[in-house]
Amino acid sequence: MKTNKTILRWFADFDKEEEWLNHMSGNGWCLWHTNGYIYRFKKSEPGEFIFQIDFDEDWVNDGTEDYVNFRSSCGDIFVHEMDSRIYWKRRVSDGPFEHGGNGVAKLKIANKAFSLWFNKLTSLLYGGAIGVVLLLIFRLLPECGFTKLMVGICRDVPVAFAIVIVLFVFPIVMKLHRKIDVLIRKMTE
Repeated sequence: MKTNKTILRWFADFDKEEEWLNHMSGNGWCLWHTNGYIYRFKKSEPGEFIFQIDFDEDWVNDGTEDYVNFRSSCGDIFVHEMDSRIYWKRRVSDGPFEHGGNGVAKLKIANKAFSLWFNKLTSLLYGGAIGVVLLLIFRLLPECGFTKLMVGICRDVPVAFAIVIVLFVFPIVMKLHRKIDVLIRKMTE
């Protein structure tokens, strides 16, 4: 019987990530480590644990263990910390986590992710624009083997960038934008 499982996955929405971790736990897989893309699980009793992702930037920045000790005294079990996200688990028999989370920290993390992906989007757009400009320049030059090669490359690069933008980067940017809007609405209610 398999006792460990590794899954490659990425989430733009940490609420969906938490929901997925609880689904995995319901199927008998308990998270023990992640780097944000690779999730490592150990076999457990189905539904034995529930998971919560917390965002306490003060704890991450200070490196103190007071926060862990406090949460541990409440019955929570520290799992892992990664990029201002703190992963906790609790036995289902100990009751559910309190909700409400740190909205400001969640918003900061969502803004940081949005900025990162928006910068990737603009870089791809600039790269595609440079490819188009170079294509125009090489078409004006006398035709030879080198210019034919460069025309082909300069024609294909903007197309490749456009495909990456449309299929991957733009949907992620929009998903993060919607997440930020939801977090702001929750904080102003």
